[in-house]
Amino acid sequence: MPVCTIINCEILPAGSGRNRAKLRKDIQEYHIAYAIDFDDADIDTFIARRPDGLAFDKEEKLGVFLEYTRAMDTTEDWAERKEQEKNDRYSSLLGFINHLSHREKSGWKASQSNFTT
Repeated sequence: MPVCTIINCEILPAGSGRNRAKLRKDIQEYHIAYAIDFDDADIDTFIARRPDGLAFDKEEKLGVFLEYTRAMDTTEDWAERKEQEKNDRYSSLLGFINHLSHREKSGWKASQSNFTT
């Protein structure tokens, strides 16, 4: 049985200097490669985005974004709308991580699991 680690973190901690400049360059490259419109503010938002939690399976080389939501039964389609909102929020971030993994030939893959309680 693989061992998973669950943590809560950012992509890159604030004040990381040279690493932040390289990350910005990598994010720009990703957006250009996939013809995604962006500006400096979008990159800042991209860097600051973080899921509710992360799980890693080192054996399978898998990183999973964990998103948690409380049930809201205000409308019939609330669950579908919330699920789509969560998926949309992290789709470009997951794409970016998978892009870097492929470029660096690391073998890691990123995905997302949503939970509603």
